[in-house]
Formats: sequence, C-alpha cells, structure tokens
Amino acid sequence: MNDSVEKIGNYAVEREIHRGNCYIVYKAQHELTGTVVAIKLLHQSLSVSKLDILRVRQEARLMAALDNPGTVKVFDFGIHGSSPYIVCEYVDADNLESRVEDGPLPPGKALPIFKSICDTMQAVHDAEIVHRDLKPANVLLPADGGIKIIDFKIAVALGKHADQNADQIGEVFGTPYYMSPEQCMA
Repeated sequence: MNDSVEKIGNYAVEREIHRGNCYIVYKAQHELTGTVVAIKLLHQSLSVSKLDILRVRQEARLMAALDNPGTVKVFDFGIHGSSPYIVCEYVDADNLESRVEDGPLPPGKALPIFKSICDTMQAVHDAEIVHRDLKPANVLLPADGGIKIIDFKIAVALGKHADQNADQIGEVFGTPYYMSPEQCMA
C-alpha cells in the first residue's frame, strides 16, 4: 500500500508519524507561515464514500468545537485527491499506551495524568460530545506535561447538534476492551 505524499493542500509533508487501519498521520509544515501541524489523512488506497467524508468532517467539526488544553486544536479540513483530511495541532509526544508497556506508572505520575484526563473529558461532555473511543493509545503525553486526547473519529454530538452526526447514536463503535458497558449494550 503506497500512501506516500509530499504535499497536502498548502502543507509540505515532512514525514509519516502514525499509520492506523484507516488513517495515516503526517507531520507537515504550512508553506507560507511555516506552522508545523499534524495532518490526519484517510488512506488513499481505500474506496472513499460520501459517508467517509461526512465522518471525517464531523470529527473535524467536533474537535474544532472544543477549546480545551487537553484536546488538540483543529485548523482545517480538506480533500486530497478523493481522501478527506484534518489539519490539527502537532504534538510531539508518546501516548499513554506506549508509556505503560513496561508496567504501570508510579502513583505520583499516574494521578496527575488521570486527573487531566478526567478534567478534559468533563469539558468534552460539557460540550455535549461523546468520544466513544477513550483508551491509552488516544491519550498523548507531551514532554512539557499535561495530556492531549486525540482521535474523535467515532465521537458523536448530543443535544442541539445531534442531528449533524454522520453515524446513528445506537450504532456500536469503539475498542472492545475499553468500551463502556453502555456502548456494548447499544
């Protein structure tokens, strides 16, 4: 599968930083301003449907609605070829999953991380957004402290924006070992 790209929109791609089942995340730089960003691009080798584009646009819209230091900022949404992408804040960080591979964190390090996750998720819920895939791989731990919750691809809006969801709220999405009982029973 060759998803190698040199330019996406007005951004020069520096390197691939993550490859998932559906997305590739690149570190890139805006050609005019020099701003370093992360670009999350749906794999170009996939057959992209209108629903896929709606889902990526929804992810960008929901993330952009959050103004919280615990979530990454979204700058743009676009289409590269036929693949949708999101341009967001670049965070140089390990994720919580890789940080605990060799064993649990000591309580003095784990508690501030846990508190930051709780505070951020409270802000997400206050914005009437349900993440639906909170797991250690989706929690970044920047070297300068704090956390960044990422990957809102299966998130849904509640309340007044629920009619804009690309997916139905009753559909089951998520990572099984990290799903809430409510998600499993939906």
